[in-house]
Amino acid sequence: MPSSSLPERLTSKGEAIMRSIMGPSFGTLVRNVRKRAGWTQGECCLLLELSDINSLSDIERDERLPEGPLRMKVMKRLGFTREEQGWAHLICGEMPTEEEITRWTQALSEHIQIEVPALITDFVWNILDANKPARDFFHLQPAELAERPNMLELVVDPKSGFCRYLRGVGCWEQFLRERIFQFKLEQFIHLGRGTGDTCLHDLICRLFRHDEFVDAWLKLDEVAVRVMHRSRPLLGWNPMNLPAGSYQVLIDTVIDDQRFRREIIVPWGQRRD
Repeated sequence: MPSSSLPERLTSKGEAIMRSIMGPSFGTLVRNVRKRAGWTQGECCLLLELSDINSLSDIERDERLPEGPLRMKVMKRLGFTREEQGWAHLICGEMPTEEEITRWTQALSEHIQIEVPALITDFVWNILDANKPARDFFHLQPAELAERPNMLELVVDPKSGFCRYLRGVGCWEQFLRERIFQFKLEQFIHLGRGTGDTCLHDLICRLFRHDEFVDAWLKLDEVAVRVMHRSRPLLGWNPMNLPAGSYQVLIDTVIDDQRFRREIIVPWGQRRD
């Protein structure tokens, strides 16, 4: 898109791209809030004491960015949510005051524990990197990230600070079941269709070293776990590498009307009779 076609408030093509990535413009916020309330432009003009509809249209088309007093009137009278108010301030180039930051932070603090699972699912399951704020928030240690684990490995590993922190969140068992179900959708179904998928095989082998993971999978009633009492060759494994007590994992599940059945051998872990 040529730069001449950009709105005047955008100084470059890069800024236009960043705005599209970051979120809605102020005009889009105003238009969305007005439509959410079911107001016409005329009704909104009366509410905001604007001279005519063109003034509101200019704002909604981002041809006019209202100054501070008018902006506050727009946000308050149209009923912007807390999140919409904060975003509007940032769009207009004004950082929130210290008092506003404190008030918003306190309002959010009661939701942090509840929202932790949602925040986790925004992370890619295979951790490639994490900055310091993310490591601190999720209690991840650099040593834990050195082997680039799958997120679920840290969730079920009782030695992980991440796991210890999550156990204090509440609804731990429900959270764990949801994470395992999501794992099945994202990893087993998409990566496990082919029999030669060694990455998935190795990952499940690592996960089955943790009893809590095995127990949670058994509760899904779609997975059977048998103990191998003697070694036998399977899936290309040398029988010498499959000691008695290894897991024989039978996965038999139906997702989206498709049946998936797979057998995986886990040569580690304590014996489960």
